Order: sequence, then C-alpha cells, then structure tokens
Amino acid sequence: MVYQISALEIQQNTCPTLKVASFSFDSFDSDKCRNKEILETIVTTIKRYDIVLLVGLTDPDNSVNNVTNTLLHQLNSTLPKTSGYKQVISIRLDSYQYPVYKGGFMRSPFSALFLPTNCSSCSSFWLQAIHAYSKDTYNELQSLYYTFRSNYLTFGTTDGIILGNLNADCSYLSDDEFKKLYFYTDPSFSFGLKKRINSTSVYQNHTCTYDNFVFYETILGGISDIQVYNFSRVLGIDLSRSLAISKHYPIEMKIKACALDY
Repeated sequence: MVYQISALEIQQNTCPTLKVASFSFDSFDSDKCRNKEILETIVTTIKRYDIVLLVGLTDPDNSVNNVTNTLLHQLNSTLPKTSGYKQVISIRLDSYQYPVYKGGFMRSPFSALFLPTNCSSCSSFWLQAIHAYSKDTYNELQSLYYTFRSNYLTFGTTDGIILGNLNADCSYLSDDEFKKLYFYTDPSFSFGLKKRINSTSVYQNHTCTYDNFVFYETILGGISDIQVYNFSRVLGIDLSRSLAISKHYPIEMKIKACALDY
C-alpha cells in the first residue's frame, strides 16, 4: 500500500475532511517513471488526494522502491513552501498483512490504520487494499468478507473501508455471482459505486466497475462524494495517452473522521 499525505492547511481541533482514493495500474514500473509526460499526469492526479492506494506496482528487477521514491520526490517537490501548509494531516498508526498461509488470495490483502492529526474529536479508521485475481474473483471476494473480523481484532474498530481493484463486474463476475456475494447479502456492508453504472474503465465503450469501495455500516456517517475521477476528460488526454497511464480511472471519496458512527 503506497500512501502520500498531500498539502492541506488545517487548524488545531478542526475536523478535517480527507480525500481518499484508489488508483489501479496494469503495470506501474520504472519504465513508467522514466516517461516524463506519463509521470507528470500521474503525479497531477495523485496530488488530489490525502491518502491514495496505488494498485499494480510491479517489481521485476527489485526497483519498486525506486518507483515509489520517484513518486514521493515528485509529489513533495510540488508542495507549496509557505509556512501556512502542513504536509502531514494524517498518520499511519498500524498495519496488517493478511497471513498468506491462510490462503484464499493470489495477492494477500494489506490493511493500514490512520488517524487525522490536530483533531481531538476524530477517531481512527482503517483501509484494506485488495487486487482480486481476475480468474478467481468470486472466491477471493467471498474470502475477503471474512478478513473483516481480522481487521477488527487487529485495530479494535469496525470503522473500515475496503478499496482497490475488486474485478467485481463484467466478465470477471456475473450478475448472479455478484448477488451471492456476502458483501451484497449482508446489509451491514455496502458498495460505494454501482455495478455497470460508475465505469472505472478508460475504454469509452466499457461500463465496468472494476474498482470499488466496500464500507461497513459504522463508517457511513463520515463518507461523502464517492465518484470516479475521469482524468482523460478533466486533463484533456486522448485515449492513446490515457491507456499509456492506465486502463483504470481512479476512484475517490471523502471521509470526515469526526463524523463516524459509533
């Protein structure tokens, strides 16, 4: 899980609204970082967020640290230098990797616990990252349901959000399979984006919600503005260049940590 805390001006004891996102890549490697135009577009997009999950970082030559360091350097170099801005508005308190030996996943989910700073009325919340294996989406999402308890036992709170590339749409997950998901049948959970409506695919003729958020009911009171960020339209990028960046658009939401349900 890669996260970057971007610039935001806050005052002591205010209730900050954090912008959280998930951005999936087919392959984010050192070659992408060496392409100045692509990197600038990615950085411009990531700068919109306070916490962002990057999915699909690849490390064929053990260069993933170079990739993340390049991103962090580019992000930090664009922050305002005035004293009115603070780079850190949220701290990561803890993290948890779902044990590989328990099985159920091609890529084991990773979770992190966050707490906004300078906010005495805020509570902590956790994010769980997932990149579901497209050839076994249904079974992995069923297994993912049971990891919620592990997060609760680890972090001591049910205020959690699952995010990432769930592959929970179109050819990877049928409508019948979707309706059988525990996340769908259990009223305590809800999906942030609607299937076949909020498309996260860069291809204009696709209406597939591959990326999504899953919320537990106790956190819904602090959630707002869930949407797909179409960087092609906003930044005026054609299809060819968009695909060079990613086949996926980022998904984003806002969370007000002092407004969570208990």
